[in-house]
Amino acid sequence: MSILSTTAATSMVGERVGSSSLWNRLSSVFKGLVVDKSLVHNQYVSRLPRFVSEYLVSKLCRRNDCRRLVEFVRKYYPDPSSRDKYLHELMVKGSIKIIDELKVTVDVKRGLLKASIPSLGLTSAGILDEIVSEHENLLRTGMWGVVELAYKPETDEKVVVVGFTPFQVSRVDLDWFIDATRKFTPREWVDVVVSTIGLNPEAYSWKQKLVLLLRLVPFAEPNVNLAEFGPRATGKTFLYRNISYYSRIISGGRITPAQLFYNIITKQPGLIAVKDVVVFDEVARIKFTGGEEVVGKLKDYMESGFFERGPKQAHSDCSLVFIGNIDSDNKVDQVEVLLKSLPSFMKDSAFLDRIHGFIPGWSLPKIMVSNIHLSNKPGLVIDFYAEVLHQLRRIDYRRMVLDYVELGKGFTIRDEKAIARIVSGMIKIIAPHGELDKHLFKEIVDLAVKTRSYTKHLLHTLLPSEYPTPILEYKIRWG
Repeated sequence: MSILSTTAATSMVGERVGSSSLWNRLSSVFKGLVVDKSLVHNQYVSRLPRFVSEYLVSKLCRRNDCRRLVEFVRKYYPDPSSRDKYLHELMVKGSIKIIDELKVTVDVKRGLLKASIPSLGLTSAGILDEIVSEHENLLRTGMWGVVELAYKPETDEKVVVVGFTPFQVSRVDLDWFIDATRKFTPREWVDVVVSTIGLNPEAYSWKQKLVLLLRLVPFAEPNVNLAEFGPRATGKTFLYRNISYYSRIISGGRITPAQLFYNIITKQPGLIAVKDVVVFDEVARIKFTGGEEVVGKLKDYMESGFFERGPKQAHSDCSLVFIGNIDSDNKVDQVEVLLKSLPSFMKDSAFLDRIHGFIPGWSLPKIMVSNIHLSNKPGLVIDFYAEVLHQLRRIDYRRMVLDYVELGKGFTIRDEKAIARIVSGMIKIIAPHGELDKHLFKEIVDLAVKTRSYTKHLLHTLLPSEYPTPILEYKIRWG
């Protein structure tokens, strides 16, 4: 796959935002994989993760009639206060069905599979072998769906999972998807992706859309470390929490090395070992148990992709994201504001240099009015797109930076790696086929360099003697 040497005027022309032709084409090309995004903003599915609610909307809503969905959620999704009611019903009736996230672990000593059903507080339920064989992701990230439970008092577990209907797409033909995206120009596809993540493309400028899509880079590109410090209500946490079951958010509080890397006692891998993206939300409030150990291991991992704890040595392609809030606008010196907002462990120059870039979230508008900022257009069902992003991690466009970009003397090896990964991720999101023109490619590289430049300016501010004033000049080699 390579960049096409077409002119910007030809390849960047697309339907205007909101054109019925674009959205009709989307529904036709991705038949059965498109949902009306306006339907998923409603309160009756707000308790469910977005990738779950969109699946249910796509299956149970007809036009604007979602009564079947309302009844389905009311009947099968337990309210936290109803835990004992459902358990009692299970004991009396012998079986129940509920909506939940099902995760399976292996007890090697006892030769057992153990199922976790969070809404009922069950961590060691039994599960039929054939269910796990059919849905291997239960052993990896866990899966949402309708869980059928049976009460079996004669067994050690008492409760056994005897049926499971997943709400998530588990297989995607990536070649078919990539070929399908060729039916859209890059500008059209950007509007499709913005609508897919639940936002209204009409509410954002082209540059703001590109900044929005930077948030998706960690899902599509392995081993990317990004940070975003921006005003509240710009959708930072919402996106990472709702777009993918391959991500996990840690919000403030204490974090242990067992959580992140490996639990020596239970021999269970941590989040970095099993997720595509781990997000440190409200990073200023995060405390590390055994602080130096965790920060040291994080630095090693962010550099090499390897981690070691106790007897466990492993490689992971998990990307890391650090999120924080700032009170500022574009008139304020952003480097100064960022520096004040960083927690102490991120002010360590060795740690900071391993962050590939800072997403300029302060350039995005606040999401305040639903009929202005939230999408009322069609978009891809988010669980399908989440699986696409997961599979796109197998493709590598970093070579394009080496082939088409001549970096100046102000760039270090870490800068080159950072920019190459950000560019590769953005190409996967904007033009998954890898075919784009010089103008768009330069816009992507400009944004990647700018994203990295915030890290460079912070390092210079912290240690001016060691990190000189950043001069990040480059040329695009073309033809």
